[in-house]
This record gives sequence, C-alpha cells and structure tokens, in this order.
Amino acid sequence: MGFQTRSLRQHNEKKAPCGFFSTVRSLLMPTPDLAAYPRSYPRHARRVHPIHRLPYELLALVFILAAEDDVMVAVAVSHSCRAWRAVALQTPRLWTIIRIDQRERMWAERIRRAKSCALRIRIRLPPSASYYYSDAELVQRRMYFVLPFMARWRSLDITLSRYAPFLWNAALSECCSARLKARVEVLETLRLVYPHNDDDSKEFFLFGGYAPRLRSVTLDGVRLLWMPTLFHNLTHLDYTHHGFTSGTKAIEDVLYMLLISCHLQELSLMFRRKHGSVLSASSSHPSLSVRTRIRLPLLTTLRFRVCTSDIPSELRHVASNLRTPALQCLSFVDAYPRRSAYPSTRMFFKHYSFPSTVESLRRDRGWCEPQSPGSCPCIEPHVRAACPPHDQHL
Repeated sequence: MGFQTRSLRQHNEKKAPCGFFSTVRSLLMPTPDLAAYPRSYPRHARRVHPIHRLPYELLALVFILAAEDDVMVAVAVSHSCRAWRAVALQTPRLWTIIRIDQRERMWAERIRRAKSCALRIRIRLPPSASYYYSDAELVQRRMYFVLPFMARWRSLDITLSRYAPFLWNAALSECCSARLKARVEVLETLRLVYPHNDDDSKEFFLFGGYAPRLRSVTLDGVRLLWMPTLFHNLTHLDYTHHGFTSGTKAIEDVLYMLLISCHLQELSLMFRRKHGSVLSASSSHPSLSVRTRIRLPLLTTLRFRVCTSDIPSELRHVASNLRTPALQCLSFVDAYPRRSAYPSTRMFFKHYSFPSTVESLRRDRGWCEPQSPGSCPCIEPHVRAACPPHDQHL
C-alpha cells in the first residue's frame, strides 16, 4: 500500500468538504492528476493505492465480513490509518461480536461503539484455570457483564470446555430469573454446549419462556424446559441428549421436543451415555407415548450421530417414529472414526424406512455392513449407491 507524506495529507484536508461522509469520500477517492502537485513532491508520494478508490460502503462491508473470522479485526482496521478508522467508527455492525474475557473495559467500549445494533455474545472458559476465580465464578462474572444488554442479544453462545461443579447453574441462573427487566425479543440463535456436564441436571426455564425470533438452537449437555412459546418457531435444531435420562424417559423427552418444534427444516440428533449412574431426573412436560408418530413436514436435512460403541436404542426408536415427507439430505455420522459397523446397524435400518424423496445420502463406516462388494442389504435399493466401497471396511 502506498503512503502519502504529511504535507500531502494536509493538502488534501484543505480541499475536503465538511461532514463525515464527505470527508471519508474525499479520503477514499483517487487523488487529482500528478500535475496538480508541486514537482518537489517525490513521484511515489503522489500515488494512491487502489484500495483508497474503493467506496467506503464496500470497505465497511469488507471489514464486517473479516470480523466474522477474527473478532479483533475491528480493532486492527481502526488503528491502520485515519480513513479506515473513520469508516470503522461509523460502522456499528463491525463491533457487535462480543467475546467476553478479562479485558472488560475493551468490550464495554465495543458495546458502546455498536450503538443500538443487536449483539452477538460469546462466552468461553480460558484455556487454563484462573488463579483468582473458580470456573463457576468466572462464568457468572462474564454473564453479569452482558446481562444489562439482554434486550439487544441477537445470539448467545456459551461453550464450556472443561468440567467444574454446577457450571450451568452459574451461567444460566439469571436468565431464568422471574425478575428479568428486559425480554430477548431479538434473539435468533442460542448455543449452549457443555459436553462434560455430569452433575447439573436441573431443567432450566429460559427467558421467561418468551423469544419470538428464536430460530436456531444448539444444545449439548444441558436440560431445558421445552416451552411452545420459546421453541415452536425453530427451523434449525442440533440436539445432543444430556444423558441424565435414558430408555423410555429419554425417548419421551426427545419426542416431545420434536412435537413442539414441528417447523424444523434442519435436525441433528445424538445421544450420550453417562460414565456413572444415570440420575433420576424428572421432566415437567406432559407425558407422551413412546409410540407417538412425529410429523415434520418442512424438514429437508436430517443427521443422526453416534459417539458411543453402538447405536443407542433411544436413537433407533426416535428415528423409527419420524415422518419426514420433504426430506432431501440424510446423514449417518460417526462422531469418532470407526473401522467396522456398529453391532446394531442392521437392526437400526430394519426399523427405519428411507423416504423416497432423499436426494443426498451420507453414511460413515459404522453405519454400513456390506456382505459383498456393491451390495448392502441394510438399506433400500434406491439409495444403495451411497454405501462406501467394500474394500474401505477391510
């Protein structure tokens, strides 16, 4: 990128009209002809890099897209040059990603620069344990930091990477409070991931049961009270069962969730097994027969995942109860690489019937048990081509 000398920048400032947008436009527009400057200026100082000819609206959009990959892009571009700083400070969407850590003053300033734009909140545990705070205190402290802005949450992403006692209670207790002063009316995406949860079996009632714009939910290791006023309008659900219930109770829980969220377009299901004893956790939803057929008329993408040594019977039962007349993409995924099929693969496909509308099929090795090359008796003929070659299983 070419640079201008200080005297040349002062020459430009004298000709720049008043007003922010006029100033930015004058900074990003190409400089006048070289003959307009005194011959005493070096020739390289009279050149302007092509980036400065880009309209400031497009430049702001480039910054916003870059910030999706690196949250600190906003800070970097605002410290690059005067023109870019002016664009960054007048682009509130550039500052909406809030990933809380120990730099609370910086994040408070970013929230101020975001003005009235909706915020995307991300909360993570640090790579190593804090010397001054326990993990539960750290998560609670970061939640207290963003709670005053709850009415502006567009997305909430809490990912807890290691075990600590009752982390969900520390993170979500204030979101379940009956004293909520603001409703999450603009919340669209909710992601709660804590795969190491072994003790916090409480069923959380989030946001007073009201989030009219909520469309995408990812859950792993957490129990939520599945309210129609909260989850009825979902279009995307990535659900990993917490493991605090099993057997018939776990099947009832998942079927009730799908009965409420009947407008789903994308669905991913997985069941975990707890290493210890399963807690006798009770659910507050109405009882539901395990033979209830669930119809998802809008579902186009369905994914079954397995992270255990065999396909859980709960997953097999839920899959057999699904009716998906519009399904187009179907995936059977191994969470961990396998060299052989699951013991109950044949039984799973004996109960699960492939919809005739399927156009794309993925099956990992654990889900296929061919007896000879090119044949696979565990699935229907019209999707048999998706089976991996026989030599891949050897």
